[in-house]
Amino acid sequence: MFKKTLIISLLITILASFTPPKNYWKILEKTSIFSRYDSTTIGSKKEIIFHSKVKQLVGQEIILEGYLHTLCSDDNKVLVISKDSIDYTGCSQNYLAVDIIRLKQYSVRHFSNEWTKISGVLDTNTIIPSEYIYTLNDCFIVSK
Repeated sequence: MFKKTLIISLLITILASFTPPKNYWKILEKTSIFSRYDSTTIGSKKEIIFHSKVKQLVGQEIILEGYLHTLCSDDNKVLVISKDSIDYTGCSQNYLAVDIIRLKQYSVRHFSNEWTKISGVLDTNTIIPSEYIYTLNDCFIVSK
């Protein structure tokens, strides 16, 4: 009886200490993008409002699972990770979306819809709202 109680106690302790991996995509998707008319530029202006949970993640290392893509803008290759597979043809401009994240400080090679798990330090773009909202710095592949 003692062994059975000990085993059950150990199982409860193990299960209680297990925390499932965070789904950072769900947190990042809490960011809101608004389009507002701006009379000074005669057009719409994008306004990005970061959720408080997103602000807490800035500067933290996070792990994202998603699709790696190599896009090109002007003369540069840009590596991004997206939650979902994205279709694009040729070179593409920047994406203003909460589910496409630019990867910086990563050796760029060509990727096309490769599923992977990547780690990096999260940063937000508060300066140029027409560019990528999120950036992962110091990235490395955790697993494919």
